[in-house]
Amino acid sequence: MDHGSRSHSRSSSVSDTSQNSSFFQPIQGDSSETAYSPLSPMTNSTSGTLLDSMRSASTSTLFEGLQSTLKMRDGEITQLQDEIVTLERQRAAMAEELVSLSAHNQDLLQQLEEMPTLREKVKNLEQRYNAMLQMYGEKAEEADELKMDLEDIKAMYKQQISDLLSKMT
Repeated sequence: MDHGSRSHSRSSSVSDTSQNSSFFQPIQGDSSETAYSPLSPMTNSTSGTLLDSMRSASTSTLFEGLQSTLKMRDGEITQLQDEIVTLERQRAAMAEELVSLSAHNQDLLQQLEEMPTLREKVKNLEQRYNAMLQMYGEKAEEADELKMDLEDIKAMYKQQISDLLSKMT
């Protein structure tokens, strides 16, 4: 959009209107004192219409003020557009993070659903472990008793061999 050409056409139409309209007209009367009526422009031989010059000055000041405001608004628009881009990037990143966290949450919920089954399995394994541990203890104790019995039998066998040898000699 070309703001300069549009503003220029507006300012030229304002100045054309001011030159063609007749707001102040001189009142006929004493030539030394010229009074002005609101219907004709006040004229001065050196500067043209006083009203035209006032309008021209205020129009250019207004135009400059509007240009300044327009530039400021354009800067604000650019800044806000940059902020929109930044916020859209953040939104996209947060959406990705939300998807990732949702998937992780689903995994955790599934694990939570499996938890009672796993606890039951652990309880059964602990019971079997304790039963096996008790059986192992019993078997170990039995093996120790058998070893001691074997030692006793060996000792008795050696004693018998010694007794037999001593009888033979």
